[in-house]
Amino acid sequence: DSLEVLRRPGSDGFVYLDAEGPLDDPWGKPYGYESPSPGSTKFRVFSLGADGKPGGVGDDHDIDNVLIKDGQI
Repeated sequence: DSLEVLRRPGSDGFVYLDAEGPLDDPWGKPYGYESPSPGSTKFRVFSLGADGKPGGVGDDHDIDNVLIKDGQI
């Protein structure tokens, strides 16, 4: 239900996010987290950019792990 779940080891001992301290984006705002939909293992970690609002360009552009993985950023 939160980004903290990615810090906890699974039954196999694997940890998705090996980090200490606050999980803030470069602008000091907490990263957002969307848990996987039922039947999926895909989660989303995102930042709403410098302005903290959806959308935007430049430093205000939203970024997430899906865009990065797909090579869109």
